[in-house]
Amino acid sequence: MKIKVLVLCILLLILAGCKNKSSSPIKTETWNHIVNKEWSNLDIWAGSGMYFYEDEDDAYCTFMIYGSGVRVAGHYTSKVVKNSDNEIMIQLPTRYSKGHLSDVEDEEKLVEVILSINENAILLDDFEFKVIPDVENYKYINEFENK
Repeated sequence: MKIKVLVLCILLLILAGCKNKSSSPIKTETWNHIVNKEWSNLDIWAGSGMYFYEDEDDAYCTFMIYGSGVRVAGHYTSKVVKNSDNEIMIQLPTRYSKGHLSDVEDEEKLVEVILSINENAILLDDFEFKVIPDVENYKYINEFENK
């Protein structure tokens, strides 16, 4: 009898834990504004961009370096963490952490990067990322990785 009660208590605890799990760790108006869009910082030849999405109840950002002659010259995917109402935090390799491809000593080291979000743009240091119609470079990453 004691074993049945113990098993029942364990099942109830497991079910209670599953019930409290939210659909997204950062579900906010800000997240809803940026998710499933590619935010780009383009100049005449190249630039960089970010694509935000959810997968299995986790929030992610794929940061991309665009190139001349190639759609995506490099990319890195990070989990997204809410920092405040209009800020989120991601991790990027040092070579991407300033919003562009940098030549640095420890280029693979991960650093925390704060993204400030307003109605029209996402700010990363001095770079401003906006949604530009028909820029969908993230799709090329998926096609390349699934070949």
